[in-house]
Amino acid sequence: IRSAHLNLGIFGTSGKAQRVIPHKVYDAMACGMHVLTADTPAIHEQFEGHERMHLCKAGDPAALADAIAKLSQKLS
Repeated sequence: IRSAHLNLGIFGTSGKAQRVIPHKVYDAMACGMHVLTADTPAIHEQFEGHERMHLCKAGDPAALADAIAKLSQKLS
């Protein structure tokens, strides 16, 4: 986790994906890493406004690709 510039979370659109936060997101945040994950109610509840949490639209591959491209430039 620490060797990555950006850690990826969950991007699904199911009800479960909207309600949960995977352990890998907590792990990456605990390591002080940047995380890109879907914009969900669960993420807002735990991480709203956190400077290392980056969000994109769930279930939208183009939004995910765009966010990765922008963040890779910003974080490198």
